Amino acid sequence: QMLAGERLPYEEPDLEQISIRIRPRWVVFAVDTSGSMSGQKMQNAKQALIQTARQLLAMGGDTCRIGVVGFSREAEVICLPTSDLGKLEKAVNNLQPTGTTSMDEGIELAVQVVLAAPAGADRDVVMLTDGMPDQDKRSRTLQIANSVQGKGITLSSLGIGKQDVDLNFLQTLTPLSLVIESTGNISEALGQLLTQSAKNRGAITDVDPGVP
Repeated sequence: QMLAGERLPYEEPDLEQISIRIRPRWVVFAVDTSGSMSGQKMQNAKQALIQTARQLLAMGGDTCRIGVVGFSREAEVICLPTSDLGKLEKAVNNLQPTGTTSMDEGIELAVQVVLAAPAGADRDVVMLTDGMPDQDKRSRTLQIANSVQGKGITLSSLGIGKQDVDLNFLQTLTPLSLVIESTGNISEALGQLLTQSAKNRGAITDVDPGVP
């Protein structure tokens, strides 16, 4: 039998009454600033960092914080996590490649920075590099990467330059690793890593950076 029904008029939803909860997210980029990153590699990396930060902040607003750590002979905080794109852009543009590759210190410092995120926030450390750590730092780099597990942090890595980067080594640090050509789209690759990180946490709708 046909069930009794009633036709109701359509009403536009009142968007002001809809509350959308976006989970806080802190992303700290650990950027290789060794001498081999000079020239176009560093310029492309700077542009990609700023573009990715802009997309993340557009989606997350004040709930999102972006920080940057640089590492060459040693690691240093370039910009503490912030939602101020202008401040971040100024800091990123001051990155200057020189020296060797203390990758262990870069990851370690980035982890320390992102651990300051409030309880309940998603935490990401994303490393950009065009090569390998200094030979005497290789073992410690592996130890530091392994220690990230269990701290509520997602570590991912992007290798720039397929001729120079050892993808197997990066995947030993973290399975969430990609390698692209030096002239490749760094921003798109970062977007893929951050999107996959969010998927792994079941938070893709909260923090999709908007990059395919």
